[in-house]
Amino acid sequence: MDGSTTNFRSFRFGAHGDHRAQKVGNIVHCYLDNEFNLEGIKDCFMTVKTAVAELKQWILFIHTTPSTIAKPDAENYSLKHLPNADMLGCIGIAFHTANSILRYFAEKLAKQVRCPFVASPELETLNISINSVLSTYRFQGT
Repeated sequence: MDGSTTNFRSFRFGAHGDHRAQKVGNIVHCYLDNEFNLEGIKDCFMTVKTAVAELKQWILFIHTTPSTIAKPDAENYSLKHLPNADMLGCIGIAFHTANSILRYFAEKLAKQVRCPFVASPELETLNISINSVLSTYRFQGT
């Protein structure tokens, strides 16, 4: 695993939700803030796809804030598409649940995701889980 960092999008402060993705080695950090509608979550998914395009195996680390929320159409889109992340090479998902609404969403998502999945309001818990998943994989380039 190489430790290089690549930023793929700066926060876009708009009506659709704010996000950015940052690739650090084989971990793609996705930072979400504010309220996401369908257009915003689709844009976020495309940003992540761009970030992982050259990776064979990767971990998605979703960072949220207390103000992060998804409208029903964005939540439904996420529940339909996030479980398929393994088909793009995702070997694990860490979901920082910064509010109770996100914890409820993470419970629903955990039932559908096929790769290792952990959700927690504690970043340290998520980092430990990521390191555990990383230790079980041998990465073949980035």
